[in-house]
Amino acid sequence: MAEPDETEIIAPSFYEPEAKLASQQQLVLLNRCIESLPTKTKQAFVLYKFKNQSQSQIAEQMGVSVSMVEKHLATAMLACRQALKKQ
Repeated sequence: MAEPDETEIIAPSFYEPEAKLASQQQLVLLNRCIESLPTKTKQAFVLYKFKNQSQSQIAEQMGVSVSMVEKHLATAMLACRQALKKQ
């Protein structure tokens, strides 16, 4: 029987407690950021990122233009980036 390769013995980095804690902290920050967004911005972001709807579907559902959906998404993405940079 062959000896396992050294890389097979080492656990992936996502099993390391520090990496797991950092990931959990990022998720908490992102969740707080999303919750603090204006209602329409949060709605567009959630539909796009978590419900996998297209921008045109979101625009129709929200009763706004695709351009407005794009603005909401840009605002949300910027807020999320800024929240993670403050970390």
